[in-house]
Amino acid sequence: MVTHHDKEMNTSLPEEPIPEEISVLAVKLSGANGAVPEVITVPANSKSPEEKEMDKFLNEAHKKSVSNGIRERNKEKKLSKAEQASLNQDQESDTECSTSEKIPEVSNPMTKISAGAPLPKNSHRKKESQISSTVPLLTLAQLFDKATDAEYGAIYANQEEILCWCYYGKKFITQVNEVTKGNKIGEKKAKGIIYDKMLEDLSILRKKRSEETGLQLPEITRKYLQGKTQKAVKIYNLFGKVGVDKIKYITTYTANAISELTNDKLQEIIDNFLSCNDRDDFPTPETSERIINAPSALESTELR
Repeated sequence: MVTHHDKEMNTSLPEEPIPEEISVLAVKLSGANGAVPEVITVPANSKSPEEKEMDKFLNEAHKKSVSNGIRERNKEKKLSKAEQASLNQDQESDTECSTSEKIPEVSNPMTKISAGAPLPKNSHRKKESQISSTVPLLTLAQLFDKATDAEYGAIYANQEEILCWCYYGKKFITQVNEVTKGNKIGEKKAKGIIYDKMLEDLSILRKKRSEETGLQLPEITRKYLQGKTQKAVKIYNLFGKVGVDKIKYITTYTANAISELTNDKLQEIIDNFLSCNDRDDFPTPETSERIINAPSALESTELR
């Protein structure tokens, strides 16, 4: 959480074209009578290199997700067959064991084994040996492999989430600047107009998704939207300065953990990157990964 001691960060965006075709909100004020502003659409320019990099990242993540899904389904089939084979083998071993250990009938009544007599020695050891020999070690390897695949999949999904929030934060700041500069209204009013339009669009989108999935999706409230937007802006304030390409080095911390850093902590990370840049070792993957995941820089956060 950001405290009152944190330094205020500049969230203004330098003048630059919007990187992809999006609908930018603008307001046309009708005279000085305080009429309700009219929302119009402003066309955007072509995609920037950063947007193209984002598309490439998302495409690669999607391909990896599909590939992992196919691989996991194949592993599940093999795992199911291995477990079934193990079960059948155990059942056969039980049958053989019960047959071989059956107490033989004797003709002399005086030498028959009574009901309370113990079983032959070492019979339980023989049973344990047969069971342990049927444990499918391959199944353990498959489970371990599946777990590591899921772990790597979670890392890529986390990076994709951070990237999406980063670009959402950037687009939000861009639209706020467009509305305030083009129509000479305050930032608070501009944000209010954008939130109103977003809530309307989100209601339509989530209703459609509920119908498609058969699930009742919760309503997005204004407070929830504002909170998520503030976190997204903070994520953009970080990676907008150190480089969006550094997101691929995130392996430990989630979007929530990064967004809950104080402004001072964010500035500390930014300064570390800039100092590395001055020493000409900034672009190296090892340096980027070390700074991004440094415990000293992110010590106030927890994995969420």
